[in-house]
Amino acid sequence: MRIPYDPNEPNGREKAIKRYYRGNILFYGSIGSICYYIWALFSFLNKKDYVNFLLSLGGMIVFATIDYFVFVSKKEKFSKIGTAIVFFPCFIMGTIEISGIVSIIVAIGQMCHKGTGVALLLGSFVAVVINTSVIVLLYKMIMSDKPLFKSITKETKQTLRKKNDSISYEKTAPLMNMSDMENPVIYCHMCGTKLPVDSDFCSSCGTKLYKQGD
Repeated sequence: MRIPYDPNEPNGREKAIKRYYRGNILFYGSIGSICYYIWALFSFLNKKDYVNFLLSLGGMIVFATIDYFVFVSKKEKFSKIGTAIVFFPCFIMGTIEISGIVSIIVAIGQMCHKGTGVALLLGSFVAVVINTSVIVLLYKMIMSDKPLFKSITKETKQTLRKKNDSISYEKTAPLMNMSDMENPVIYCHMCGTKLPVDSDFCSSCGTKLYKQGD
């Protein structure tokens, strides 16, 4: 088994192995929780098994939350608030989509064997169509140049304009306002927001503020 790692990184091999096993555990755990949820939903719709349904739903929520904090929230392009705004609604809609598809299958089975399930079939079909439309719309809005929420990306309009002008920005220390020495402030070097002098991150765009000597 070959696990790629950066030989120049301190303890790079050990860190790569940890990331590999952690990723596999979370991946198979997440897949297992989804499979358990599907089985529990079949059981719930046919036998009213509330216990397994609630346990499986809780398991999916736990693994989704762990996946978010371990992988998704660390994406450099997005702020933590932005990723949460995108990730958890997508998780909810994905769960609704799975539930709707399973409900349609169960309803068809009930219609074939018991002559019932018409209401379940129609309700599930409508729910899947609406939910799919919302997922497609949300995906288009996220992938477009105009994010659904301003806090989704750390790249403000000013930053994008600077990038379009092909200006290269290095780790620049934030500008300090020396006009008021009693209450000194600094300005974010990316978006220009006025901040307290002891700030580490910009409260507006989320950019890390590199102090003198960093």
